[in-house]
Amino acid sequence: MDDDALDTLGRALGFALAVYDQTTPGAQLDRIVETRRTLDAWIDDERFSPDVSAVMEGVTAGLTSYVGMVVADQTGTPRFGKYLL
Repeated sequence: MDDDALDTLGRALGFALAVYDQTTPGAQLDRIVETRRTLDAWIDDERFSPDVSAVMEGVTAGLTSYVGMVVADQTGTPRFGKYLL
């Protein structure tokens, strides 16, 4: 990867992690889904460059799956599906 690609990846990951950091352990699954929808809407509204948007879509999907799995395990709620990703 070149420096520009790594910078794009870093910015997208950092932003997504900062947003998801607002979702504390024990949060309701609805809050996690709402966070994902917010980021998806920002992508649709072209608030990010195309490169960042491409990375952000994958990052938000992965983080939503992971955080949802953790919350489901903490609350005893069934997971979203058979596979994590």
